[in-house]
Amino acid sequence: MNVTPGQDENWQKLSVWSVLHFIADLLKQLVGNLIATLPVIYGISSLDNPLLVAVVVSALITLMIIYAILQYIYFSYQVTADSVQVRKGVLFKKQINLGFERIQNVSFKYPFYFRPLELVTVKIDSAGSAGDEVYLSALDGPHAQLIHDQITAAKLVLGQFSEENSESVTEFPSKNASENGRRFLIDRSLLDLAIHGLTNNRAWIILGALGAVYSQFKEQLHTFTADLGFDVSGFLSDQTISVVVLLLLSAFFLSVIFAALLSVVGSIFSYYNYKLYDTDDAFTVNRGLLTRHEIHIQKSRIQSVYFRQDWLDRVLGRINLTFEQLSHKAQGLDDVKLLVPTVTPAEAQRLTREVMLLPDLESLSFTGISKRYWFRNLALWGLLYLPAILLAVGSENAVWIVPAAFVLYLLHAGLLYRSWKCKGIAVDADAVVVRQGIFGIDYLVIPAHKLQRAKYIQSPMMERHGLASLQLTVASRSVVVPFLDSALVRQVIDYTLYQAESSNRSWM
Repeated sequence: MNVTPGQDENWQKLSVWSVLHFIADLLKQLVGNLIATLPVIYGISSLDNPLLVAVVVSALITLMIIYAILQYIYFSYQVTADSVQVRKGVLFKKQINLGFERIQNVSFKYPFYFRPLELVTVKIDSAGSAGDEVYLSALDGPHAQLIHDQITAAKLVLGQFSEENSESVTEFPSKNASENGRRFLIDRSLLDLAIHGLTNNRAWIILGALGAVYSQFKEQLHTFTADLGFDVSGFLSDQTISVVVLLLLSAFFLSVIFAALLSVVGSIFSYYNYKLYDTDDAFTVNRGLLTRHEIHIQKSRIQSVYFRQDWLDRVLGRINLTFEQLSHKAQGLDDVKLLVPTVTPAEAQRLTREVMLLPDLESLSFTGISKRYWFRNLALWGLLYLPAILLAVGSENAVWIVPAAFVLYLLHAGLLYRSWKCKGIAVDADAVVVRQGIFGIDYLVIPAHKLQRAKYIQSPMMERHGLASLQLTVASRSVVVPFLDSALVRQVIDYTLYQAESSNRSWM
């Protein structure tokens, strides 16, 4: 594919190898809709005739391949002087016209099935709706680079890119190198990725989806265990309550360990060989085990920086640092956010200072929220606990249900107190910093000049006590700091709006 892009009506076809991309995308959608897919798997597995099962499975695989081929046939694109245009769709035709001024990121992906062929997928993200991102798959390296360079050159004219970002992005500099204007910032070891997997467990989503459809497989599981000569119900009925409780606790801890292992494996697959590079205007991330990703984020488009920490991160002294871009909710994490997993607080602040002037977060003087916020939440949750306690009073199990509910309420009250204690806000020069958390402490840093809206929220009850809530909105997110002194809220709004209006810096 050596056709030069940019000619009017020069519609081009992808390589036939792009069929692999369409098959992989379809499989990804099926896995993403696991709850809808599992009943089909259950229906196939319930068939008694092995030959019929083979025929059905073969038919489904054939349909997937045919659909992927049709997607390839009906997919064409062109890169004009000012836009990337795509025509696609098998049943419903769609044309995407993505103007260069709307392009947010141009990223390269190297899926494992393309690596032996030395092909690459170019992902072009839009700052508009989530359905406007473009994937140009199975391109050879020079052609992919040509598309990247043409978009970069056009955005240079628009003043959205600087010359430092126009270098070739297919090369991967060594750890100590700074060729092509890129400077190495940080990498992540396997130990770091294992810690990230342990402290950011996503495996419960998979386990929850499996639990939701367990009833459909319940009979087959019982039949399977019975065929092995093991009667689960009979075994449990013969045990004492203490043994059953011990077995349940053992099963719970085993499931926690299993979920943690799944999360660690997922973290390694996603962030293996993680390297972050820097130019004057952009970050570049290389990562991935099977599919290698190369992601570029313009510093000027970063709207906020999020320091996130859960309880295990706090114990280990780690932070997950996220640079957040222009956002639309349907996009995934990689589309609008750059995550630097499991860094130390010092590393997090050093990386953030590559984007904005950031004070030492620990030295900031935070203004906490009113204690009435805690009292209100105590009362609201008390209204939920009280009916359950009253219903249990007349029952034969009231001796242990009532004390247990009361202890649970006290524990919940402690968590609410901790949440109230952690909430606060600080304003320092150009940055507004919002603090929150329960066990770990999270910080959201918003440059004042990027603020798009500051909202004063006050209920009649809050007005009586001179309180108000502050809502701050940037292009990446919205955050509410509740139950602040109303005079402070007005001061913060006036200051941030002044910074946004008086600054000559663009929020883009």
